[in-house]
Amino acid sequence: MIQEVRVQTLRLTRKELRRLEWLDLAKDRIITLGPYFWFRLVTEGLAIETAKLVMEYNSSCLPLGERHLASPDALRRFEEFLAVRRGRRGRAAEARAASALGRLGDPLTTQHFTAVDFLDRDPRREEETGASFGEEVLGALREDRRSLIRDIFGTRPYHLLPAPSGSSTPTPSTAATSPDSRSSSCRSPSP
Repeated sequence: MIQEVRVQTLRLTRKELRRLEWLDLAKDRIITLGPYFWFRLVTEGLAIETAKLVMEYNSSCLPLGERHLASPDALRRFEEFLAVRRGRRGRAAEARAASALGRLGDPLTTQHFTAVDFLDRDPRREEETGASFGEEVLGALREDRRSLIRDIFGTRPYHLLPAPSGSSTPTPSTAATSPDSRSSSCRSPSP
């Protein structure tokens, strides 16, 4: 009965309705490689990586006003946290994963950082973070926010990627300099 109403009001064929039902993300399916699979893959990856960042920041960062009261172990963790961030350009995901997993079980030094800090840019929140934790922590947070999505999707700005080496695919510079960029080995031998 409901199907008949849908067919009449939407003016869709039954085949078109079945295709639309495949887009329903609420339906549980045993095996699917459609949009639900990719949506779930991306959201779970984002949730896991964001949780690692929240845990790492809250167990490593020390507020400016409390650093003089911190234990030597807490100060060491904070310095290690900053050192990883200073030297990690180009390998953010590996550095973040290693550092976050190493922090499992460490006590929290703050509860300031939340998932929203890494998923959305809020100027008021950033100002508060900079005032409480200093510019270096704020800079690390901004870089981690920028890297989070790029690392999950495996993308980087094209101009920052390393130049190809030993590739059989012609680069724009080699294609422009040689009119025939195909090598003679790709052609069939002449009799």
